[in-house]
Amino acid sequence: MLQFRIVGNESNDCDEIRKVISKSRLGDRVEFVGRVSEEDKKQAFIDADIYVLPSHVEDLPYGLLEAMSYGLPCVASAVGGIPSLVEDQVNGLLGEPKDVEAITSSLCRLITDRKLRQYLGSKARQTVNDKFSWDGRAGEFSVIYNRLLPTIYSS
Repeated sequence: MLQFRIVGNESNDCDEIRKVISKSRLGDRVEFVGRVSEEDKKQAFIDADIYVLPSHVEDLPYGLLEAMSYGLPCVASAVGGIPSLVEDQVNGLLGEPKDVEAITSSLCRLITDRKLRQYLGSKARQTVNDKFSWDGRAGEFSVIYNRLLPTIYSS
């Protein structure tokens, strides 16, 4: 059976979301968890198959980075800094903000296509490792320092 878990900080929309879940009789399929501890958050990522961030406004969300680091295929809105992290059809799926049909369609694709889930999850993890890992950052700093050192000592 398909299960949805809404995990994270609460927003102004949470009461409305709870009402929709209750009114639609989706309580057996949709669990509204809210804020969790770091340990429970890790477990939520481990237990998840897909991460969805249908946000209207974002910069570069840590939750999305964390989900990608766990190798989760991600569906997100193309807002703020998200498109600089998620490339549609390459390491995740993007939809326009407030486009419920696009987000739903992307989610349905991932639910029904295991190979696509695995592929996008793998590429998501690779993206985070390449762009945000300490090893990747250290390599970039090394290149910068090696370029600057000769100019400093030649003066």
